[in-house]
Amino acid sequence: MKQEEEHRDGMKAQSVCTKKRSDFLNGAFLKEGSVMRTKRLIMLGAALFLVAGLWGCGLMVAGGAAGAGVYAYAQGELQRSYGVPMDKAIMATKKTANTLNLIETGIERDSIKTIMRYKKSDNTEVTIRVQRMDVNQTEIGVRVGLVGVWDKDQAETIHNYIRENLKV
Repeated sequence: MKQEEEHRDGMKAQSVCTKKRSDFLNGAFLKEGSVMRTKRLIMLGAALFLVAGLWGCGLMVAGGAAGAGVYAYAQGELQRSYGVPMDKAIMATKKTANTLNLIETGIERDSIKTIMRYKKSDNTEVTIRVQRMDVNQTEIGVRVGLVGVWDKDQAETIHNYIRENLKV
């Protein structure tokens, strides 16, 4: 008798799960609160459109080879985040500049951001921005050339040297 009751209770629980799954597969989840869900989707779409508009046409994400990381192009520079403190990122950037024989033309520094300006031997301008995102998270942006006329391959090469100097 007791086993029959347990069996019926188990069957009820199973039928509730099956019903919920079949409701999901039949689209019943869309009917409940669909107005609220639609509003959320519209707000999400508007927010994404706004962010894309603020970043401009130049938003591009390029994945390198395995382990190379993900770069983002925004505001005229190729950006990448590194899991290191800002001071370590600055040292690796300066070492990279020395390795590539870049000529320093100026440095601006405050507590959360350092902008280093260099020239290559052919007078092409190189700007490297190192910005603290968190204690152990730093974003580095590299621009080779003028705004609107940039060399993505050279910016990636500089990032690769920085990454190698950081040993990440």
